[in-house]
Amino acid sequence: MTPIDAFLPHYDVHEVHAITIAGSPDAVYRAIRSLDFSRSPVIRCLFRMRGMPSAAIHLERLLQNGFILLTDHPDQFLVLGLVGRFWLPTGKLIPVAPEDFHAAEPAGCAKAAWDFFIEEMRPGRVRLSTETRIRCMDTRSRKRFMLYWRVIGPFSAWIRREMLRGIKARVEAEVSGR
Repeated sequence: MTPIDAFLPHYDVHEVHAITIAGSPDAVYRAIRSLDFSRSPVIRCLFRMRGMPSAAIHLERLLQNGFILLTDHPDQFLVLGLVGRFWLPTGKLIPVAPEDFHAAEPAGCAKAAWDFFIEEMRPGRVRLSTETRIRCMDTRSRKRFMLYWRVIGPFSAWIRREMLRGIKARVEAEVSGR
């Protein structure tokens, strides 16, 4: 069982991406918490296309814009959550307290969980994975979300892979003293 299972064990859509990084779990965790993902032209462009501010896209900014920190275990994992109508241009996010995430099932909405999971393979070598899960609350929202996901899904995957590459570059530059 992975940490994300505790928050969204059943889902309609999921994607998993992983990368191997030369570095420590601590360095990887620090990069996850502090890296400005807008440094990636791909992420900056895709966020701008969605109408989201592209300046300084980091974890704290995501938390200020509707994401919920569900659990955080330094050097191991963190799980974020989100509730809304993601297929609408604004996303129609619904504020939910972390302790209410399990019970939040508003009709016409979807619920998402997104994690970063850090596994030390051996000293100095880490596998970082990210998983995104989405569960729609009813048939109508599921149909709408699936149409949206057909278009957006590949871009979501691209963003996740870019995030992993950015984290890897930050950690490995730090390790090599660049």
